Amino acid sequence: MIDNGTYLARTHPGLEPVLETELKTAGASYLFSSEGQIRFQAEDVELYSFLLRSRVLTGFELLLSQPVDIGKADIEALTALVNWTEVIPLHSVFRVQAFHDGSTSSNLRILASELEKSICRHFEHTFESAPKAAREEEEPEFVVNIQVGSNGSCILTLDAGGPVLEKRASLHNSKSSIVSPAMAAGLISLSGWNGRDHFFDPFANNGAFLIEAARFAKKRTPLFEDDALLMKKWRMFRHALWKKKREEIVDEMRKDVNWIHGSDMNYENISRIQYLSRLLRLNSNIKLRVAKPNTLTFPKKGVVMTAPPPTTDLKLLGDFGRIVRKHATGYKLNVFSALANLDTVLGMKPSFSKKLVFSEREYTFSQFEIFAEKDKDTRGSKVRTSPGKKPGRKAVIKKDKRK
Repeated sequence: MIDNGTYLARTHPGLEPVLETELKTAGASYLFSSEGQIRFQAEDVELYSFLLRSRVLTGFELLLSQPVDIGKADIEALTALVNWTEVIPLHSVFRVQAFHDGSTSSNLRILASELEKSICRHFEHTFESAPKAAREEEEPEFVVNIQVGSNGSCILTLDAGGPVLEKRASLHNSKSSIVSPAMAAGLISLSGWNGRDHFFDPFANNGAFLIEAARFAKKRTPLFEDDALLMKKWRMFRHALWKKKREEIVDEMRKDVNWIHGSDMNYENISRIQYLSRLLRLNSNIKLRVAKPNTLTFPKKGVVMTAPPPTTDLKLLGDFGRIVRKHATGYKLNVFSALANLDTVLGMKPSFSKKLVFSEREYTFSQFEIFAEKDKDTRGSKVRTSPGKKPGRKAVIKKDKRK
């Protein structure tokens, strides 16, 4: 196997700062960030630590080549960029995929098929035998990606993540789904929540915020739950080291988490979240109920984080904002929404906002700080009086009694 230690980590556009922090914490070096991805180098210890602790990772690949101009490179030139006998074992099943800025087309599929045949010819020339090209219904052991950028440059990568990370990037199967698990985890990180204060989601939808908040509070990371990475099939993968780094997370995990609260007006959404939380063994950590968002009660210290569906009634959203302003003193309200006049509807000005593009639509992530209203009866005086009483008159009465 090739072992150059240069990788490509992907996430949702806008979450690059969160991904960069995760990489730096793990000890990765030579970071180069661009939209939705970061190129980096890491030794195995640093790499495994990053993978097992990342929350916003949606794709992970090993770089096989430097960028080339796709318009000037034919199939044989692309094949010559890599010594394939060091990348794909002879007795294995592989597939080639081609993407342009994350999407594919019929022309790109033809390009991938031609490169697949060219790789097989390269093996046959050397060994008189070749790896098996996977059929549509077969699960490949090795996946080669042709990544074509908007500027016409092309790089070849070996997919190291696979379906387990693709699930993090996609929405759960729910009509009211707005955020993916990776996006929810990224927004929680951007909110500054400490994982110990109360957490509320009054528009629970697909439960992404609740599931990721519970994982964050318990310190249980996504790849701790499901580590079926394609990279684990590589001959150079160090299973003993992976197990050791995984055990470090077990020692840090918390069990006493019971301050994650979620509600939704749709019973089907709540039922779906209950089922998912049981599968992930988080059902004892998330408290759910069917309720309107304007009926919440707020204990001391906490955050509200939610993504109202686009079909949410504006009057209901306004009532929710009024309840939060009145009863959630000291809280931070975090809202992920495509609504242009969100601050007007909620009746508050955000202290922080960030534009994000998700699912080909522009959203705004806004944070509102809820302050206590000033005491209208206090006007700079140290003395507070009851309504209807006049201090001056009371003082005169006392003086007359002494006479």
